[in-house]
Amino acid sequence: DGTTHDLVIIQPKGDILLNVLFKDTSACRRSVLSEASTKFHAAKVDTLYTRVLFRVDWKALTDKSKYFSVLLGGNFGEGENIKKAFAEVAAKGLEPAELEASQLPQVEIEDDDEATRTMGREHVFGDMMRIIHNLAPIFRPISLTYLAVLIALADRFGFLCPPLTTLSTFVKFKYPVSGSEEVLRKTCLIYYYTNQFQRFAEVTRELIQRNSQWKAGSGEELSAAASTLWYDLPGGIESNHSMPSCILRTIQSVLVHFLSLYTSRKRQCRFGYDSSPACDSFQLGEMVKFLTRKALLSLVPFQAVSPDDLDHFEPRTYDGSIDELIGTLRAWPEHQVDQNHKHCGPRVTIMPILK
Repeated sequence: DGTTHDLVIIQPKGDILLNVLFKDTSACRRSVLSEASTKFHAAKVDTLYTRVLFRVDWKALTDKSKYFSVLLGGNFGEGENIKKAFAEVAAKGLEPAELEASQLPQVEIEDDDEATRTMGREHVFGDMMRIIHNLAPIFRPISLTYLAVLIALADRFGFLCPPLTTLSTFVKFKYPVSGSEEVLRKTCLIYYYTNQFQRFAEVTRELIQRNSQWKAGSGEELSAAASTLWYDLPGGIESNHSMPSCILRTIQSVLVHFLSLYTSRKRQCRFGYDSSPACDSFQLGEMVKFLTRKALLSLVPFQAVSPDDLDHFEPRTYDGSIDELIGTLRAWPEHQVDQNHKHCGPRVTIMPILK
């Protein structure tokens, strides 16, 4: 139709063309290349389409990619069309590798942005094709987003295996030691698929301690995040994120335990022969003051209050990190009813538990 598109030569003697349409929407939050983001905003459209043709080798694709093995080697229409095209070329006494790119059979593929919400995927796809053909990736600069998108595309096209997963770039890259939850999740995804188990353990520990709250996000932001591969981590990892709530319930049980002790009739004062109920009452009061001041305890009246009443309130669920919570409790002040009761109060017992 007279329209021209970029042609990327992956294999000079490749026998097919992958005609890939990359679809970018306004839901994209990231870009592997700043120019891609600039191009999208300059276009002033809701959806931007970029079509790129890749000259590749049919055998390399079908040998190393489960997706292409089924699509091009099975009974799908694309595979049947390739076989017919090869037969026609052979009937003329030619080899597909000898043809001009415009004469090669084409396979049309559409790649949307749902799994990555990232623009510039055509550059990452090109590198994935190079790796499939045992060539070195050429895109620069290498970033965490680039590596995460490479993993996501490899997952999409059934290529999560060597040589991609053993690529030295994944090991040599200097990963950020800290960052947002998205940064941690992308790092976790990469470590998982590239078998960097020690690093994987460290980043999942950090995720658990962060007490992930992303599912409590707002509509559009939540919808955009939920579809990306790193916000739906594979291998049962996501289900293990219930672990923070288990840890929080354990810490909560410690606080409830001490509140129960000091509201019981059993004397907690440790001042030997002169143990004092006044000391227990004093410690209980200081405990309640400290926990309510830190928003870790809510006092609810015995009479239910209507949600429409001005005095109505809902106890707030803790949504901070586990490290912050433990740090707050470690700052539990030491109180004594007088100078003789130096070893009284819950602080003496709770500190070893927090450690």
